Amino acid sequence: MTNWIMSLTDGTTQAEAGVVWTRYAHLKPDDHPAGQGTVLEDAAKGDLSFVLTREPLFGPVLHQSQITLPAGPVLLRLDEVFFPPGAIAYRHVHPGPGIRHLVRGRLHLQADDHAFEAAPGDSWFEDANSPVRATALEQSSFVRFMVLPPEFAGKSTLTILSDEDRARPRRQQTHRHVDALIHPGQ
Repeated sequence: MTNWIMSLTDGTTQAEAGVVWTRYAHLKPDDHPAGQGTVLEDAAKGDLSFVLTREPLFGPVLHQSQITLPAGPVLLRLDEVFFPPGAIAYRHVHPGPGIRHLVRGRLHLQADDHAFEAAPGDSWFEDANSPVRATALEQSSFVRFMVLPPEFAGKSTLTILSDEDRARPRRQQTHRHVDALIHPGQ
């Protein structure tokens, strides 16, 4: 296990590993996804960079969190979640840590120990297996970068925590931009 820094920056950033998201230039209100993602090494200039580094970044950093990575490969996932107005992501967890960045709309987020309302441009961190519930106060979408166990390649990471909520309709849509297997530190 080794400590790494997971960061979100404006634009493209030099890092050992990461992904870049670029907003579509002519985005209409109902368009989903709102942008496209690529692996950092394949990227030209992007609007947002989600990166892993051994040391904290300096400069235009929107969010940073320390995470612990296991020895061996991990999966970097960049996806985008779209919520119609009033949609709810019922209390759930994901198996890996990640940074989220709201690109449009407003979301009410409720974790076990805090709640807040996210507006466009807000970023937040969710640790692995930390319960959260999200409610769209209007049409909304966020970009999400997670570090996951490799066995989640191509698979959903969402685990809804109650049987009652699992039976309810899921109105949000997820668009996966990148699933990239990496070997940090090698």
